[in-house]
Amino acid sequence: FQGVTKDYDGHLALNHLNLTIKDGQIVGLIGHNGAGKSTILKLIVGIEKISGGKIFIDNEELVYKRDELYKIRKKTGIVFQESNEYIIGETVAESLIFGMENNRIPLEKMKENMDKYIKLFQLENIIDKKTVNLSGGEKQKVALAGAVITGPEIILLDEVTEMWDKATKDKMNGIIEEFLKDGKTVVSVTHNPEEIKRSDNIVFITEEGKIVTGKSEEINKIIEKKRKYRNKP
Repeated sequence: FQGVTKDYDGHLALNHLNLTIKDGQIVGLIGHNGAGKSTILKLIVGIEKISGGKIFIDNEELVYKRDELYKIRKKTGIVFQESNEYIIGETVAESLIFGMENNRIPLEKMKENMDKYIKLFQLENIIDKKTVNLSGGEKQKVALAGAVITGPEIILLDEVTEMWDKATKDKMNGIIEEFLKDGKTVVSVTHNPEEIKRSDNIVFITEEGKIVTGKSEEINKIIEKKRKYRNKP
């Protein structure tokens, strides 16, 4: 991100943001509600368009043309907190197949991926279930499976673990960590202390709209210092 600005009808969500995300890391995006964390994810894949500045992905400038956006989205998997809008397909199986068809994955590879990821995400009992009948946690699990089944290089997560119990969180975080071993990049919006601690790097958007990056311990010290300053009599 080079000097990126995003304006929503007069509301400045991002103001001259400069940010670099390195390959092969899990990066935690943290900050108060409305700080622009989800906006950053949407800008990376071109769901939202920047108002100013430039975005580069793998040293190529993001251009808002159909073919260019397809190339970016082909190598990016994204899961939002409100997954309803982004699960496409009447059943769980159709939802998983859709992304692979859209990415033009060969039929034999699609079959192989279906077998692998149904087992990995433990979807056997809901694979033929209609997506409208899924619980919130099930929808998030299906959305995450759909995001990674295409083999993306970059995975973007927007508070996806909020609806899961601890056992499911640990299972899903284990899957995410396996992707990192293949050199993939994960950018995760989170408030979960364990996930923040697990991140290789933290991007903290302050209440003033500034960006602070560092390890979780460093960022925690900055946050605590700000909290003490605010609580001074």
